[in-house]
Amino acid sequence: IAYVASARMAMRPQSWALAGALGTALGLVRMIHTWDFPTAVIMVSVGIVLGQLLAPGRWQERWWNAVGHLTLAAGILLVAFSPFTGHFETFGTGVVRAPETTKPQHYFTHFGVFVALGLLFLAVRYHEEIASRARPIRNPVLGIVGGPWEFLGLAVFTAGLTLLSGRFGLTVVVLSVVAEIFLLNLLWLDIRAPSPDIGRLLATAMFALAVGIAAGTDVVTLKDDLVRMNTVFKFLLQAWQLFALASAFAAWYVARYLWEADGWRLHPLPGRRATAWGATAAIVALLAGASIFIFLGTPAREDARFASTPLTLNGLDYLPTASYRDDHGTTDTPTDDVTIHLGDDSPLIQWLRDNVKGSPVVAEAVGPLYHWTGRITWTTGLPAVIGWDWHQIQQRGDYSSLVRARRMDTERFFSDPDVPFADEYLREYNVSFVVVGTMEQAYGTPQGLAKFAQLPALTEVFRSGPYAIYAVDQSKLPIQ
Repeated sequence: IAYVASARMAMRPQSWALAGALGTALGLVRMIHTWDFPTAVIMVSVGIVLGQLLAPGRWQERWWNAVGHLTLAAGILLVAFSPFTGHFETFGTGVVRAPETTKPQHYFTHFGVFVALGLLFLAVRYHEEIASRARPIRNPVLGIVGGPWEFLGLAVFTAGLTLLSGRFGLTVVVLSVVAEIFLLNLLWLDIRAPSPDIGRLLATAMFALAVGIAAGTDVVTLKDDLVRMNTVFKFLLQAWQLFALASAFAAWYVARYLWEADGWRLHPLPGRRATAWGATAAIVALLAGASIFIFLGTPAREDARFASTPLTLNGLDYLPTASYRDDHGTTDTPTDDVTIHLGDDSPLIQWLRDNVKGSPVVAEAVGPLYHWTGRITWTTGLPAVIGWDWHQIQQRGDYSSLVRARRMDTERFFSDPDVPFADEYLREYNVSFVVVGTMEQAYGTPQGLAKFAQLPALTEVFRSGPYAIYAVDQSKLPIQ
């Protein structure tokens, strides 16, 4: 937005500086959250082109400015961030045909408020464009909605298209294509306007990009995804953000078109009373429906917690009173279930938070997914030998054997009384602290845990009842 506005106002030094900032932003996005990178590239590329299309001056100058700014952004992205890209690994790259598509009702559940505001924005914009032109209307898309009969024909055509595409599960894609036609036509009209409205133009572009991203997940899916779970999860977040930004502008734009303010009081503009009240009632109803989650979802999330706590900003206040029954991953064998009192680990966690500096490796027991294992890492930020192994196996498939080896070694470390193996484990994974808490006693063995008191390299540095923390002196480990 800053770049487009600067280019439009012929602020040459600022445009060059912002082009460099855009290249830096692209590099940071690629490092921090690669899923956002394709969308960011589109936004930067289109933003620079739009800015130069809207800039004053000869077309040759604007052309070379666009080339120069794109080159600067790309150069910073490729050169300044080459240490990262040169060592970064990705797995399962590429896309495949989406194995599933989104049902229209699910799409509306996600984006209903934004869809309504987007349609109102389109209606207002096309009404403005048609009213400002003499007949006959030459723009073919404007002509489609140029009168009541034309609009009725469009409605019948869209209804038929919806029914037909529904038989093939392509309703969202087909209706998105229709929406894109109208949005891109508006974008083109705004670009060609003698005095373009920058805010309106950018809001239209955001709507177009949001619609394209959301529909794109019905067309392609990242290779080796879990059906298309991560593709939908990541890209619909981006679409939601763009929809939200564009809808904020659309809400203001439509309200200004339908209502006039008299101090704190609003009055429908002459001739628009029915439209103003109808549109406002529809948006308020959708907002109320979307807000149900705030009142019903929040208590549901509260009920899913380990334990209820008073209102607090301390994220660890659930520990003293919380407990749960660990099933060892065998839900059909209740005889091996163990009740875990989470507060028993609280002194160990607090000692590590108070006394450990830097990021030394901690050894803690590993168990089934969605269990209390990994709790030392969660609550202290310290790295463990192995944490949520499935994420690494899924997303770094080439190293899955190494991840599984870490898991098996950790399981054996807490259960096998073999001292030489324990020494080798501590050396290989550069362990600095060994935690023996609730989960180690639940998933380890008495013989496996007893050996820690016999290892010369281990020194007990903290004890809380039957639970303890051992510090590892790597220099005392046997040399192989």
